[in-house]
Amino acid sequence: MDTFFEQIVVRKKRTMEAATYFLSIFFGALAMCVSLFLTFLFIGSFFSVLFILVTVALGVGIWWVISRSYIEFEYSVTNSYFDIDRIVGRKKRERLISTECAQFEEMGWYTTDVAEKFKNRSFDAKVMACNTVDAGLLYITVRHPRLGNTLVVIQPDDRIKSALKKFTPRMVQGNVFDG
Repeated sequence: MDTFFEQIVVRKKRTMEAATYFLSIFFGALAMCVSLFLTFLFIGSFFSVLFILVTVALGVGIWWVISRSYIEFEYSVTNSYFDIDRIVGRKKRERLISTECAQFEEMGWYTTDVAEKFKNRSFDAKVMACNTVDAGLLYITVRHPRLGNTLVVIQPDDRIKSALKKFTPRMVQGNVFDG
């Protein structure tokens, strides 16, 4: 019987991202208002058409910023394969990593001490598919054929943890799944 589990993790906006998001919308809307005002000021001239085009372009830009700010991560375990996808704006899907659980080299809880330890280690790639300020983060190191030596940090629920426990070698699991 096949095993399939998936989980969606919505990435929370960090303070700087939220500020950038708010400021771009605020100044974009302000520029749209100014452009509309100038359109009515120069009505009937070439400049009114130009300002209408600028207003439409600003509206599309604001819509683009809003839609790109919503990011989700999808974890899926299919039999012994573990995949992570990033979904941007609920439309665009990008595969971040796909690997077999048997290829995991290390696994453990991603605490501040572990994060400090990993600052001194070099990785070819880091996949941070989680909200880094939340608790319950799990790290996995793997030698990926395309990405090289990779650090993966995830925020799994109980179903993903049980699936990973089932397919990950016991020597790699350590004390992750105790208790």
